[in-house]
Amino acid sequence: MNIHYFDHATTSRPKAPGVGEATKSFYQDLCASPSRSSHRLGRDASKMVLNARELACEYFGAPSPHHVVFTSGATESLNLAIHSVLEPGDEVVASSFDHNAVIRPLARLKQKGVIVKTVFANSCLPEFVENFKASLTTQTKLAILTQASNVDGTVLPVNEIAEYANTKDILVLVDGSQSVGWLSRNQLILGVDFFAASLHKGLLGPFGLGVLIVGQDDTQLQPIIAGGTGLETANPLPHSVIPQGLETGTLNAAAIAGAIPALEHALSMQMSENVSDSIELFRMVLQQLSTFSQIRVFSPLSKNALVPIVSLQHKQLDTQTFALQLERDYGILARAGLHCAPLRHQNLGTSPTGTVRIAFGHSTTKEDAEALIYALRQLDKEAL
Repeated sequence: MNIHYFDHATTSRPKAPGVGEATKSFYQDLCASPSRSSHRLGRDASKMVLNARELACEYFGAPSPHHVVFTSGATESLNLAIHSVLEPGDEVVASSFDHNAVIRPLARLKQKGVIVKTVFANSCLPEFVENFKASLTTQTKLAILTQASNVDGTVLPVNEIAEYANTKDILVLVDGSQSVGWLSRNQLILGVDFFAASLHKGLLGPFGLGVLIVGQDDTQLQPIIAGGTGLETANPLPHSVIPQGLETGTLNAAAIAGAIPALEHALSMQMSENVSDSIELFRMVLQQLSTFSQIRVFSPLSKNALVPIVSLQHKQLDTQTFALQLERDYGILARAGLHCAPLRHQNLGTSPTGTVRIAFGHSTTKEDAEALIYALRQLDKEAL
């Protein structure tokens, strides 16, 4: 049985052309630690990292390559910004679209005296924007904006929030984990104080690598892990200089090597064409989904701007059984559960079992889409 992979919101498959080869080449040919050793291989590794920073700078519109901080993923990027900015007594405004990489650090900080306000959303996005803006006060230090939902593909119109927060001198952190690689670069909320993203999802890059784009020159951040950076080795206190002061320990240089072809691909016309084709195919599938009687569909709230993610529940099958039958009988690989976004499921009324999430990728084919619709149609009929 052929498999049809619909778990791209967890990680993309396959990766961009050249990612595997670049990672393998690093281990076989270079295999030296950047920013640590002054010998030839160490210098070559440092040049490779700078090359990756320059490409990330171009893609994300960072002020300079030195505003690109490499992390282990979007989770670390979000934690780094959140823990660096917020102190007991500070106020932060977040939303029910957020991932646990935001929810859990805020829950810890709330226990230490940080004031956490969460804006819940209904089906009216303009109302969500107005409610979020109304929640920002003179006491608010940080606004956290998730650009695209990893549950139902909704793209939030949060540019207005970011602009409003800026007029109030409120710092803005954007979670772009699901939006990068899908929205065009002029649709991404760039130029904010902090932009966090992983590289292994829509950017088709390697595992274990993310970025935190720091928007301002004078921003002071503290590493969440204290250790070696190659800077001021005799100083026992952690260093806050971006980016190296925040990249404690040994960089995942092999992943950074693999990020170079991924970012080059992300900047290419081929990437734009693949995204356009995938979105068009996804829209066709959404139309088909509306014809089923036993399957509940939770799709993007706006059909104008979206990422290709849709959540499903079967009225006669629990979520885990639904996903298991899709895989066992039809080769459809999807993800079941709450997708680390429990508040969004509260909004949708899909707690506590969650949904089966169907997430398209750049490589999703018409054959994949037809196999998905066939499988869902069969399960829809069997339940009658």
